[in-house]
Amino acid sequence: MARGVKSIRMVKGKYYPKKTQSLTTRVTIQPDQEVEFHVDEWLPNTTEEDKKEDVFWLRQTNDRKIILWRGKGKVYSFKITKKLCGPYHFYVEASKSGNRDYKNRAGMYVRGHCTPLIKSSDWRMQPKGTDIKNGSPIKYGELVYLQLETEGLNGNSITVEIYNQALGDDDYIHTYTNVKVKDGVVLLQIGNTSAWMAKVKRIQNIEEFYIKAKVGNTYIKDHLGDDKHAVYLNVKKELVSNQVKPTTNLTPTKIFKPEVNAERFEPCKFDEIIITAPTPKDGKMETVPVTVFKKGQNLTGIRSTVEKINRTVHFNFNDYSINPQAQKVLNNILGFLLEHKGTTIHMSGYACVIGKEDYNLDLSKKRSDAVKDFFVQGGLDGKRINSVGKGEYNIQSPDDYEKRNEEVYIEARRVDISFTFSGHDADAVVFETIAPSSDRFITLDVVGLDVSDCYRENDKHENKTLIKSPDAKVFEGSGQSLRFPIRSTLSKYNPAPIQYIWPKWNLVDAVTKKRLDSAAIYNTHIHSCRYFSDKNKPSLKIKAYPDIKWNFQLSFNFSNSAAYTHGNLPEYSRKQPLDKNVREIKRTIRGAQSKATASGIESRRMQNSPEMLSKFGIKLEAKWDNEQEVQEIGTEFAEKIRKVVNLMVKYKEIADKVKNTVGGKAKNGLGRPPFMFEVQSPALNANVEWYLEQGKDKFSNRIATVGVLRFKADPLIGASFTIDLLAVASRMHPAIAAMVAGADLALSALKGGMIFEAKFYGKLQFDFKALEINSLSGMKGGSVDLGAEMGVEILFKIEFQVKYDSWFMEVEVALRAEALMNAHFAAKATINSDEKGVYFQPELGFSGLIFTFKAEVVVGGFKRQLSFGNKKEPFLKSDIAKPNKMYIID
Repeated sequence: MARGVKSIRMVKGKYYPKKTQSLTTRVTIQPDQEVEFHVDEWLPNTTEEDKKEDVFWLRQTNDRKIILWRGKGKVYSFKITKKLCGPYHFYVEASKSGNRDYKNRAGMYVRGHCTPLIKSSDWRMQPKGTDIKNGSPIKYGELVYLQLETEGLNGNSITVEIYNQALGDDDYIHTYTNVKVKDGVVLLQIGNTSAWMAKVKRIQNIEEFYIKAKVGNTYIKDHLGDDKHAVYLNVKKELVSNQVKPTTNLTPTKIFKPEVNAERFEPCKFDEIIITAPTPKDGKMETVPVTVFKKGQNLTGIRSTVEKINRTVHFNFNDYSINPQAQKVLNNILGFLLEHKGTTIHMSGYACVIGKEDYNLDLSKKRSDAVKDFFVQGGLDGKRINSVGKGEYNIQSPDDYEKRNEEVYIEARRVDISFTFSGHDADAVVFETIAPSSDRFITLDVVGLDVSDCYRENDKHENKTLIKSPDAKVFEGSGQSLRFPIRSTLSKYNPAPIQYIWPKWNLVDAVTKKRLDSAAIYNTHIHSCRYFSDKNKPSLKIKAYPDIKWNFQLSFNFSNSAAYTHGNLPEYSRKQPLDKNVREIKRTIRGAQSKATASGIESRRMQNSPEMLSKFGIKLEAKWDNEQEVQEIGTEFAEKIRKVVNLMVKYKEIADKVKNTVGGKAKNGLGRPPFMFEVQSPALNANVEWYLEQGKDKFSNRIATVGVLRFKADPLIGASFTIDLLAVASRMHPAIAAMVAGADLALSALKGGMIFEAKFYGKLQFDFKALEINSLSGMKGGSVDLGAEMGVEILFKIEFQVKYDSWFMEVEVALRAEALMNAHFAAKATINSDEKGVYFQPELGFSGLIFTFKAEVVVGGFKRQLSFGNKKEPFLKSDIAKPNKMYIID
């Protein structure tokens, strides 16, 4: 039983259900869109291995006499342009052998449909001449040609009507019927223009003629909706001939030339190039295979290289039948020609000198025609073939018979076949990667490389891959796979990587104009007839850029906070009359103001204090070779910021206002500053990184320059107001004051102390998070957080240490205890973006009451620790729902 394809099916693409009989027999598709065909059924004897192999796909004329295209693959896809739409059907067939199967109908008829339209129309004096529409007039009796470019009419027969432009109603002149549209074109030779003259009713010196065309009773319009076409043919009032020449619908003139960009099946070809190159990512090496070339997709600079082919087949003595050896050669040539549309084939037949000269001339022509008929029967368009018989071969002297022998006679019984085809060339495919200073191996795999049947006469394509580089030695290996090392132009021991400050450029080379970028170039040669046939030019350029990352840091902050402490507050006394107290308060306030003014003066003198220094730091850092090599170029310096220190005077004024609410007279003894007002120093940090990164998805064969920007101020500004609760309590009553003073003295004697204070604080923060700018994919990420925090903190802390001698050892007793209560409110506003646009999102939160206690007791050499408290809540509580995003730009 036979094996092979039984039927095919259309599986992808848009079609018209009402105009389609079946997706396996006849289908009408929409224009200018890809449709796809698969094998639907196999003949019973077909094995599973057969089914896994590629099949031949043949697109043929409607009568199945001419193969318009032949290719090979698992599927077949093509589209029908509007120009080729119409009632004309193409026959698509699948075949295991590459030959048409007339016994089993393994194909289907396909046509395209669109609205009939006349795209352009013109008049010519010659079939290939220029348009004379609205040009110099012809004369009645001259031959003229009408050409129409159409859509949706291929294979149709139309009617052409001639009209004369006139005042009022135009004059009907003549009708030409059954005008065939071939490949969407009409070329009508009109030979009876002499008859037009008699039908013009009011003839002028120059008359204007136009046409209308219709299918059935429907007139065909142009894209503007007008049914008048070829406006106008100017005809002079002069009759040059009464002779009527034939009116003929000509086949549009074709000039057969090699088709440069034709999709075709070649025996000498490769399908894909895959590169596996390890690239650095987040400090690690990532290996991902990248398909840099696949079946001619996305090639640039496609151009033709003219390849001339000469082949010869021989015949038996006095015979013009195709022998088996010649048939094998001709089948190979036929398969090649079916894939190279357009080229003209020349065949010259010859005979040996045995026999009469006239007989040998006729025999040579029969041999040439036999080869032509073989090609035509194989589906080749006969219009592409020029066949001639040239008679006896290689005659130098007709009488020089004594030098002839059987070898010469055999060589003379031949047909020479010659044609040119368009070899393929294009700009080299570029693959960019990142490489270190030392060798990093990459693997290059070539899928489907087969050059065993290369059609080149000389310098045939080879099964090998060749790597040439100005930066490395030559590497050569099998065309199927090659593993070779690459490295960047950046040296591991480079003393000044600053020349790679912009990693894709080498500043030194740019100045000397040696090269435009910093990449090491590896020219890769993989060649075939189908792709990159020119062996002198690379098919692939591998560009290895340096693996270097730059980081620029800029910081500005103070060494410490700025604070104002007020300690000499007046004490309130019940023993004094009120007016005396008021006088004392006023006198104390004046004194405090004087002291505060002095403090302001002292604050100005504090500019010389090292504690008020601000730091301004700059650092430029380069890391390369997967961050193994590091070089820092930077400086850090400090200077005094006078204007900032002068703000201390402002703090004094605030402190004075608070002081007036307490009252009293300064107390002798230890005393405590009852409060402190502190402004937190701004801390500003900016960071910019830039480096190279392998592209992703559709950019996987390219390198992106990536820049990442961060800026943070934490805090932007902050302040706290701390009240010493013990100091305030000591001024409330003499008994409390005495108790506090006694505790201070006791703890001081025990090398300890006690703190009981309340702190009110607040700060503003600014955080601009990682805005990434990628030269390939654009900008992404980046958000701004504006935060504010206000809270209260109550701290009680006590500690002491005492040693005493017992009768047998020295004993140490120590206590450290701390109790802390904290509660704060927080507000946050985020400005960010997503796929919808830029949005603003506020958040609010309350921490709740946070309490912690921890203590440590040491007795002798034994230590015990104790801690408890509730868990600290997050900055923004999750039980307060976030509001919806408010979009600023969408």
